[in-house]
Amino acid sequence: MKELRKYEVFQSLGELNEFSSNVLERFDLNENTRRVFVLLTKYSVKIKGVSYLKVQTIASHLELSYKTVQRSLKKLGDLKIIQRVKQLRTVKGGLGASLTIMCPNGLSYREAPLNTDNKYNLVPFEERETVPAKAEKQNITDNDTTYISNQVPSWFLKIVKPFFNNHVILKMWYKVRKTFEIYSSVPYEVQEDTTREVLESVIYSIKRGKVRGSIFGYLWNSMRNAIEDIEAEFSAEQRRLAIKEGELEPLYDWLNT
Repeated sequence: MKELRKYEVFQSLGELNEFSSNVLERFDLNENTRRVFVLLTKYSVKIKGVSYLKVQTIASHLELSYKTVQRSLKKLGDLKIIQRVKQLRTVKGGLGASLTIMCPNGLSYREAPLNTDNKYNLVPFEERETVPAKAEKQNITDNDTTYISNQVPSWFLKIVKPFFNNHVILKMWYKVRKTFEIYSSVPYEVQEDTTREVLESVIYSIKRGKVRGSIFGYLWNSMRNAIEDIEAEFSAEQRRLAIKEGELEPLYDWLNT
C-alpha cells in the first residue's frame, strides 16, 4: 500500500468527487462505461485517485462481460480520463493487477450541457471556474433570481438565493439533477425533501468553515450519500415485503441456528 502512495492524484476526497462529477457531466459516456467509471471512483478512496480492481472483478461486480469492461476501460483511457499502469509482482514475478489512475490534468474542458438560454443575456458558465468555499459564504442580497427562475424550481431558489449568485445556483442545480440521474432508481425525478435536507446541511457546513475547496464536490458527495441511503432502505423494504407475502425466502439465520 505504501508503494502505491506515489501514484496518489488528489489531496482530498472533495477533489476526487469534483473530478468525478466533472467527468460525468462533460463526457457523453454510454451506460456501461459510466458504470465502470463510477465503480472505479468508489474504489479510489484509500489512495485518492488510484484503484487496483482487476477487469474480471469489475465485470463480476457490474454483471458485465469481460470484453465489455475492457472496451469501457479503453474508452476512458482514450479520453484521457484514466490511465492503466501494469504492476510487477515483487515476490513471485510476472504481471500483477493493473492500477487505474485518474487523470485530472488530461480532462478536456467542455461546456456542460446546461440550459444557457440567453433570454436575459446571462453569461454562460465558465467551466474552468472553481468556486472556493469561503467565497460562497457571502450573503449576496442583490441577486436577482428572476433571470434563472425558468431553469431552477422555486423551492430550490428559496433555499440557496440568500447565499449564492446565479452562476453558482445554476451549477448547484445541475449537480443535484445529475446525482439523481446517476444514482437514483427514478433517475429523472428530483426528490425535494431529500435535496432540501442536503442543501441545508451543506450550507450549514459552509458557514461553520467545514468545507475546504470547491463546494460542488462537497454537494455532489452529500447528494450521492443521501440517495444511496434511500435506495438501500427501499431495497430492504422491498425484500421485507416480498418475504412477508411469501414471494421470497428469508435469509438463513446462521447465528441462531
